[in-house]
Amino acid sequence: MIVLTNGTREWRALVETKVGNAQIVPQQVERYRTIAKDNKVDCVITISNQFASLPENHPSEDIRKSKSRIPVFHWSWMFILTQADLLLTNDLLDDPEQHLLLKELKRFLLHESAGVKGFEVPLDL
Repeated sequence: MIVLTNGTREWRALVETKVGNAQIVPQQVERYRTIAKDNKVDCVITISNQFASLPENHPSEDIRKSKSRIPVFHWSWMFILTQADLLLTNDLLDDPEQHLLLKELKRFLLHESAGVKGFEVPLDL
């Protein structure tokens, strides 16, 4: 779970992650939506190697077409790795602890055991 606090306002999200070739399972995400609703959590975030053009455009059609009022946002690991790289390369972090944590996240994501994959176009296109 991610919790962000800004003054008296709190924003909360449940996070589901998959690595390698593992796919996001729509039924599992629907269970998370129910848990989020029951616990006043604002949204569900999914992260996997699947790509989405925008976080609101989930790669799973079943998740996109759900009638649930709890939104689901999706990011690919490669997008997160790219954002981390941009923040680190352009020295956009003032907090040394955030810099260290992001550097370690990048190191983890770059290791082959993390299973992060880039966008692959089939050769027969």
